[in-house]
Amino acid sequence: MNKILQWGLIAIFTIIIISAVVGSGKKQSTSSITVAISSNIPSPLISPSPKITLNPSPSPSPTFLPNPSPIQKESPLPSPRKINYKIAAVWTVHSGEETWKALIVPEDATRDELLDLVKTVHQKDPESYYEVFDNTEELTAYIAWSKSENDPKVYFPEEWDMKHQVGMINQMLTENGMKWQFTSDKEKYLGTIDLE
Repeated sequence: MNKILQWGLIAIFTIIIISAVVGSGKKQSTSSITVAISSNIPSPLISPSPKITLNPSPSPSPTFLPNPSPIQKESPLPSPRKINYKIAAVWTVHSGEETWKALIVPEDATRDELLDLVKTVHQKDPESYYEVFDNTEELTAYIAWSKSENDPKVYFPEEWDMKHQVGMINQMLTENGMKWQFTSDKEKYLGTIDLE
């Protein structure tokens, strides 16, 4: 078993050395490489590491220079596209203390595009709250429910809301006090980001 291991190691080291020589760009025959393995094995249970010596070939001429690899500049990541949106409705709750707006975005908006948009919208209008949807089909019913301040007698379009609410811009209580945040529980946009 130890002989098999020794010959296996010899083969591996030979391949590595040949690859290094060939890969260095020098033309050299493999016959100038010799590998000497010590055959002194003190114990049948412990296989020592083989001793490898190389007969180096003559050093390359001073005029030999490897081909420099071209320097590749990293191209900047593309900015998210500016997505079209519309403010479909405006309403107030809590006796007019909070102004809410329905922000409608395309269904195919990416997470980066949406985050770029909500940051811009909040910077332009830092005092309004926003519900973000990708569809307006049941928006009127949703607004009526929101104005009712969760009155159970008022219809809540739950299925539509689950499918089309993208997120909201809202003032949230954090460990550092109240902060404006965008929050989404949609898998595509999942997460919360601070807007201030």
